[in-house]
Amino acid sequence: MERCPLCNARVKGDSDCPRCRVDLAPLLALESQSNVLCRQAVKALGAGDLDRAKDLALQAASCQATPFALALAGFLASAEFYDRPDRPVGRPELSFW
Repeated sequence: MERCPLCNARVKGDSDCPRCRVDLAPLLALESQSNVLCRQAVKALGAGDLDRAKDLALQAASCQATPFALALAGFLASAEFYDRPDRPVGRPELSFW
């Protein structure tokens, strides 16, 4: 966390905001949990466990909706399409216009 969500002061790694003194410990714990879940999701994806990776990525995004957590969850949701046995074989048609 770079800035306090209450007063927008720069946070220097303490659990209290240097300006408004709000306790940031619960938010820092959520941020840490989200990072751990993202790493676990990537490891599960590398191991080929798409369902577990998707669940972990969704949990990470619900803890903290960082751009990476959201992109990972979105990627895994779209990867589910390619994992289906009834999908058409070959390259998907991409239409940009």
